[in-house]
This record gives sequence, structure tokens and C-alpha cells, in this order.
Amino acid sequence: MKYLDNIKSSLTAIEKYTIYISLFLFPLLFFPFFENAFELPKLLLGVLSVVILVLLKITKSIIKGSVEFNSSKLDFAVIVFMVAILLSGLFSSANKVDAFLLPGTASFVLIAGIYYFLINQISKKDKNNLVNVILASGLTVSTIQIASFLGITNLIPQLPEVIKLQFFNPLGSTLNLIVFLIALLPILIKKAFNKTDISEKILSLIVSVVFLISISTSIYLILPNRQTTPKILDFKTGWSVAIDSLKISPLLGSGPGNYLQAFNQFRPVAFNLSPNWNLKYTQSTSSLLTLFTETGILGFVTLLTLMYLAFRKPEFENSLFVSLAILSLGFISLPLSMSILPLLFLFLALSAEVKDGKVAFFVKRYAIVLLVTPIIFILIGASYLFGRAYYAELLFNKTIKEIGNSQGVMAFELINKAVKINPYSDKYHQLSAGINLALAENIARKEDLTDQDKETISQLIQQSIVEGKAAVSIGPNKSSNWDALSNIYQTIISFAQGADTFAIQTLTQAISLDPTNPILRIRLGGLYHSLGDYERAIEVFKLAVLAKPDYANSYYNLAISYKEAGQTEKARENIQIVLNLLGKDDLNYETALKELEKIESLTQPESLPEPIIEPQVELPPQE
Repeated sequence: MKYLDNIKSSLTAIEKYTIYISLFLFPLLFFPFFENAFELPKLLLGVLSVVILVLLKITKSIIKGSVEFNSSKLDFAVIVFMVAILLSGLFSSANKVDAFLLPGTASFVLIAGIYYFLINQISKKDKNNLVNVILASGLTVSTIQIASFLGITNLIPQLPEVIKLQFFNPLGSTLNLIVFLIALLPILIKKAFNKTDISEKILSLIVSVVFLISISTSIYLILPNRQTTPKILDFKTGWSVAIDSLKISPLLGSGPGNYLQAFNQFRPVAFNLSPNWNLKYTQSTSSLLTLFTETGILGFVTLLTLMYLAFRKPEFENSLFVSLAILSLGFISLPLSMSILPLLFLFLALSAEVKDGKVAFFVKRYAIVLLVTPIIFILIGASYLFGRAYYAELLFNKTIKEIGNSQGVMAFELINKAVKINPYSDKYHQLSAGINLALAENIARKEDLTDQDKETISQLIQQSIVEGKAAVSIGPNKSSNWDALSNIYQTIISFAQGADTFAIQTLTQAISLDPTNPILRIRLGGLYHSLGDYERAIEVFKLAVLAKPDYANSYYNLAISYKEAGQTEKARENIQIVLNLLGKDDLNYETALKELEKIESLTQPESLPEPIIEPQVELPPQE
């Protein structure tokens, strides 16, 4: 049996160092070859480490013939919170890929909860070592951030361009970095004052100074009126979006990772009067309010219950408790990215009081095998799905780069491969639709089109529509998908019978999912105008004016339609409003003034191009 003891000891050591390495790398990891260079690598690291650690636990249990674990008073609350997020992701999210893979908000929560239980299983000594690991990670993050801020990274040509940006830090979010480092300071201060070893005191003070420099430079970057100042959604709008969203799905919310859709659909008209009216927010005013919107009452209440249990007995003499409190306060009050959750649950585990003695269930080894077999299959399946998803994401990012390099054919091949690997991501289908359409337009620019060219154009257009519809089918609650499909139909109006009707239908659906967006209404009005339906164009432009009364573009498109409809006086009234809104200091003021008597020349919507293909392309029916 000695060899079994050796195996168990080896597995325990591997488990411990896997936790150390993964949590050291978690704040640091970023891959510039992902579109989301910061969040996705951290999610991938979390998935891989959790799979490895769970498999190690299973192997140890089979060898021992028992299932053992440490428990605390917070365990049940953590499980309930994880279940709430899981239910919201499964039943409330229209697109499970968004919820669990990209950006994977639900997976971040589940990984954070699993980390909590795994960390609780290690010894107190190992937990102390883990604290030092996190401090080392924080020191590395701070050093990189300071180097980027001072421009030192510019001196190394081999580094990716993103690292050379002044505001770069491996956590991705400056707010994340500030909260994370401030949360580590109480631990360093305690070490500096409690350690009898003078060298450790000095080391703790030096690390504290580095942290403070990094915190100070990061705060400088987010000061008001700077390009790097974060654009945080105001509380009134965030609360309004949350409440209106929960009227539709009160228990489970809009679904993890779906905040943008809720924001588009439920932001109040008053938001259009703010300076940031044209920004699209993927987070609310704070992470807690984002969670409330996305996971509903169930996720919100279970998290608050967990926090209440964690803080009902304050232990401010415990530096780990103070660190947990700082992270929690940041989560409640600031829009931190969801990658902060595993770090928050790390401190939740480190500060949780573990009950004396392990809970053990002694069962036959074959019974353990039967018990854990479903778990193993789930882990294998999850690993396979994540692997495919991330490979497809790499291809997607390469596609974008090839588009930037004007390599349309290569981009076409890459995006088709990405779609085959992961057909459940609407953004892949949307990009594929755009590439197919661009290739068709490029061929159509030829002076002498051959029959083969016309056939190729027809096929590319058909495929563009198929991909656009696929994006809509996967993400029916995303206004951007319907808008993109409408753009396809608008582009081919001149040589596809019925495309104008489909363009209007899809753009109308996009507006229904983003009703206070004046730009979408201007596009719809422009579409009616180009079709010669000036009365409908006028009605739509009026709605655009109501959506944002201080937007000159709406008035001047309205003026053009009035002019074409023969209502010259109303056209002039609206051009005068345009002049008043622009002001004399605006670059467009003089142009608008000169065109006051010739309003028909004011950014009149383009007339439809002449048909290129005869006979015209037959479109599939719009579902």
C-alpha cells in the first residue's frame, strides 16, 4: 500500500501547485491574438485548471476509497448562487454561446465557485503560501502596468503593440487593477508590521510602494476629461434598464452576457440627451447591477445572501477579511469585469472559517467510479466545446486582420472555417455575411461582367443572406444582427426583386429591439426616401427627432423629405433648426447656411444604383 500513499502524495502536490500556478497566472494572462485579449484567456485558464483539479480530486478519491472534503458555513450559499447563474444561463439566454463561452459570464461564476471549494480543501499552511502567490502576481501586474505607463515597454520592439499602450495592464480593466491592488494592501501592511524578520518587513514595504505607484498612475489614467477615463453608465439609466428588463423575466433576468441587449431595448429616451448617448454599454453602473439585470432576482438575492453570511461577523483584524471586503465593495459599486469574480471567491475561501475535521464518505471504489463517471463525461464534453470555441475565436481574429490587410479571399476562407468549427456564434455568421457581400460588390465593379461573374455574384449574395439569417436565428434578441441583415438587403435592392420589402422588415425589427436609437430610424427613413415614399420617410424622421431632439442629422433628413414632398416651408423650418443646433462654430454651419435656399442638396439620400444583373437575383422568402 506504500505505493498508493506515494501516488496520493504526488497527486496532492500536483493539485497544490496547479492551484498556485493557475491563480498566479490568472491576473496576468492575456493573449493578443484573441479579439478579447484579456477576458477569454483568463476564462480558458480557469476552465483548464478546474478540469485538471477536479480530475485529480476524482483520482485521489478512487485511490482512497472515500470522498473527503472540508466544509464551511458558506458552502450552501455558494452552491445556491452557482445554481442560480446556471439556470439563468440555460433558460434565459437566447444564445448559450454568449452565456458560457464568449464572453462566458456564467462560466466565470461557475469557475469562481469551484475555485472556492477547491481552495477550501488545501491546508492552512498551503493557504498562507497561496496568499504569497497572489501577492507575487499582484507585484508582477503592477510592474508591467508601471512599465507601460512610463513607456518602458516601447523600448522592446518584440512586444505586442497592446503592451506598449500607456493604459495597458494584464487585467484589462484599469478599475479591476485598482480594486485588486488596493485589496492586497491590507495583507502587505499586516506583514510589514507583524513580521519580526527585518528583511521580510523591508520586502513588504517595497512591494507596498510598488503597489501604491501602480494604483496612483492608474487613478491618474481614469481622472475626468482624459481619453482613458472610463465611460461609466449613470445609475439612473442602469437602474431603469434593470427594472424594465426584469419586467420581462423577473426570476432569471436577461441571461448572463446579455447586458447589451437589455441596454438597447430598455434604456430610457432621456439617455439620448447625455454626452455618451451613442455608446453601447455591455455593463451597468456596477457589477452588482449588471448581475441583477442579467440573472434576475434569483441571482441577485442569492449573491446578497452569500455576502451577508460572509460579513455578518466582521473580523477587521483579519487582513484577508478586509481584502474580501474591498473586493466586494468594488464589485458592488463599480463596473468591474466578470474576471474579477474568481479573485473575489479566492478571498472568500481564504477568509472562510473551515469546520474542524474533514467530512468523509467511505464507499467502494467501483461505487465512486460510477458516481464520478457522469462528471468525467461532463468535463470532457466541456473541454471539447471550449477547445473548438477558442480555436474558432482564433480564426475569427485572423479573419479581422486579413480584412484589415485587404485580403478578402483569405478572410473568406478563414471565416468559413470558423463557422464550421463553431456554428453557434452569431458574430461569425454576421462577419461571413459581410465578407460574402463585399466580394460580390467587388466583382460587380468590373466593367464587362461575364456570365460566370454574374453567377458568382448571385451565389455570393445568396450565401450572404443565408449567413445573415443564421446570425438572426442564433441571436434573435440582438438589434445588430437584424440591422446587418437589413444592410444586406438594402445593398442588393437594385438587382434583387423584393429586397426593399425585406430591408424594411428587418430594419423595423432592429428598431423594435433598439427603439430609442435615432440612427436606426434615420436609416429607415432614408430607405423610404430612396424608394420615393416621402410621406413614410417624414413619419420615421419625426420619430428620430423625438428619440433625440438635439440631433441635427434627424432634422436635416426630415427637411429633405419635406422638400421632396413639396412642403417647402416645413423643410426650411427644419433646416433652420439644424443651423441652431450646429451653432456658428460648427464646421458644417457655413455649408448648411449656403444650402438653406437649396435644401435638396443637403445630404440627400443616395438614389438607387441601376440594375447590374439581368435577370434579377431571386431571394429566398423572409421568415
